Amino acid sequence: MSLLLILLFIGLHGQQWIHNWVYDLATVTIAFPLLIAIGAGAGASGLIGSVCGRISYPLYMVHHGVVMICSNYTWSHAIGMRAQALLNVALTLGLIGFSYLVLVYYDEPVRKWLTSRWARSESPQCVRPCDS
Repeated sequence: MSLLLILLFIGLHGQQWIHNWVYDLATVTIAFPLLIAIGAGAGASGLIGSVCGRISYPLYMVHHGVVMICSNYTWSHAIGMRAQALLNVALTLGLIGFSYLVLVYYDEPVRKWLTSRWARSESPQCVRPCDS
């Protein structure tokens, strides 16, 4: 899986055909599904795998807005490459930390509440009006 990512994003850097429609088509139709299939077969083991699996949805929820704000800032203020690299590292670490807080204080309590609320009744509810 790592080799596929390296070939996709680092190993082919600087090639003339990297922005070719054939490369884009092959990446979307072959490489990314292959990457997902490989990742789906790998189980999350250990503490790091468990935390990464639990934090994935909160990270998905919060990353887009923060990335858009920081992208707008870097575009409008034209900061240098070194400052942008430091901002990206800080942004990544900050998003991981914030996502963990969202996981602990929002996602898991809401999931627990919803599970307790909807899992209370073992008997099925009447969907249509019950005959009396």
